[in-house]
Amino acid sequence: MAKGSLRTLGISELPKAFKGKFVRFGAYGNPSLIPLEIIKPIAKASKGWTGYFHNWHLMSKERALAYGRYFMASTETEQSRIKALAMGLRVFHVSPNKPRDFIECVSDSKGIQCKDCRLCDGLNKRAKNIWINPHGSKKNKAIEQAVKK
Repeated sequence: MAKGSLRTLGISELPKAFKGKFVRFGAYGNPSLIPLEIIKPIAKASKGWTGYFHNWHLMSKERALAYGRYFMASTETEQSRIKALAMGLRVFHVSPNKPRDFIECVSDSKGIQCKDCRLCDGLNKRAKNIWINPHGSKKNKAIEQAVKK
């Protein structure tokens, strides 16, 4: 696209723009920084979505649950996992150790793409919580922490 050719969509234009599309909220950031007034029409019009929010622990329970309707609470420690579950959020847990009642991310275990799985859409599914083994820079950090123990 040519520089300056993009325009801002109004909230009333969002359903048409996202109708039938799969949305990955916050692919390069924290989607809880997007106002819910924008998230709601996008999610409603879309074919499906995924999203993970990291600042749930800094929010009131009411606000965290409002965003948790759309996004998984991202956790990396046992303490944060327990706290997110106690708040009533569904959890996407990144750790070398799989919690007992969690299912493994099928993208990792079976190569199924997120757009085809769609289990990571917050509280909209009564699915189990999701676990994934660390990868990328998180894998290196997990290895370092395991070596220190």
